[in-house]
Amino acid sequence: MKIEYINPFLMACADVVNQMCQINIERGKPFIKKGTFPIESVAVSVGIAGEVKGEVLYCMNKETAFHVASLLMCGMEVIEFHDLCKSAISELGNIITGHASIELSKMGHNIDITPPKVLVGQEIQVFMPNAVTICVPMKLTDRYVIDINVSLK
Repeated sequence: MKIEYINPFLMACADVVNQMCQINIERGKPFIKKGTFPIESVAVSVGIAGEVKGEVLYCMNKETAFHVASLLMCGMEVIEFHDLCKSAISELGNIITGHASIELSKMGHNIDITPPKVLVGQEIQVFMPNAVTICVPMKLTDRYVIDINVSLK
């Protein structure tokens, strides 16, 4: 996977979270995942189709999801994973991926994105056959982290 595919998602995440939640994100150290790997209890999955193909997973624990959803909903307290919370988290993944796809398009890569899917549960495992996944933790604070998992070819 080319690094040029990953940076647009990292930049878009930092920009979108800053604009929508008024939080500056700190980028963590990237690492590789292969085959089957566990993810946090909440994930937003967005498919990528076209010249570049694959999937992006925005993964977080429930506490982070509640915090981010609360910020997106103007401070409304979120203490359970109801449909409004799922919708807010889903839309965040959609907007980040949309911004990243615009940057990829500026670089000459024509792509489309699928509607986001929200996965919620415990002990979720993802299988990405024949693909390398680059994971980059994006720290909102020491307590709240969104892992961006990019698997594109």
